[in-house]
Amino acid sequence: MLQQQGARPRFAPSGDLVAFDRKNEDGYYDVYISALNGRIVRSVTAEAGRFPRNNGNPVFHPSGRFLVFISEESEHFLPRTKYLGDPGMGLFCNLWAIDLDTGRFTKLTNAPIKRSVATAFPPSPPSTRTSAATAVI
Repeated sequence: MLQQQGARPRFAPSGDLVAFDRKNEDGYYDVYISALNGRIVRSVTAEAGRFPRNNGNPVFHPSGRFLVFISEESEHFLPRTKYLGDPGMGLFCNLWAIDLDTGRFTKLTNAPIKRSVATAFPPSPPSTRTSAATAVI
């Protein structure tokens, strides 16, 4: 079972499927499920339309019915920096799950994602101490 550009494989509890993420032509990662012979059984996030950025680190629920993965939020203050949302980094991401029987997605976390530089680096509070420069004047 080999997939070009595939990473972070996880076996289904049944042992007959593998979930992994793979970098696509658009430069973003998506989650896939394949048979042990390498044949892609299902594209979990590439065709869903709701996950336009990086998705990965899939893990099967012990029942095998659910697959949990991280998904980079579509809006944050470094949208052109693809590697920060890489599934190996996980910045700007939330956890999602898919019910493999119904195809229904559920957002599991709602981490506060910084959407602008101003919210990522708020201004420092004014200092209560006088600086050396103003003390001299």
